Amino acid sequence: MTERSEKLALRRQSLMVKIQAQRQLLNLQTQDLQQNIVVAELGFSLGRIALGKIRKQPLLGVALGAALIIIKPARLLTITSNTLQAWRIWREVAPMFKPVKFKPVNGKPEQTES
Repeated sequence: MTERSEKLALRRQSLMVKIQAQRQLLNLQTQDLQQNIVVAELGFSLGRIALGKIRKQPLLGVALGAALIIIKPARLLTITSNTLQAWRIWREVAPMFKPVKFKPVNGKPEQTES
């Protein structure tokens, strides 16, 4: 190989490593974005259900309005954000509490996850 082709090969290899790192970063960012989209969709669907209930029972709307006045919107946003944060933490931690079943294989107990 000539010196130029060696330089080109090294350059190509470094670019391939850089591309792989960028793909991994993009994958992590899109996973986080997908989780946020799921939370937003859940909020919209709950809002749609709540509006349907309020249309059927206007007294419920009055009660919610009174609760908003009493609780204050800023405090309600704090409560909501804390609840969402706790839910996200639970989603990450919950698989650790999954029960483990033991199944004997050939007379020896072997650990398998269900």
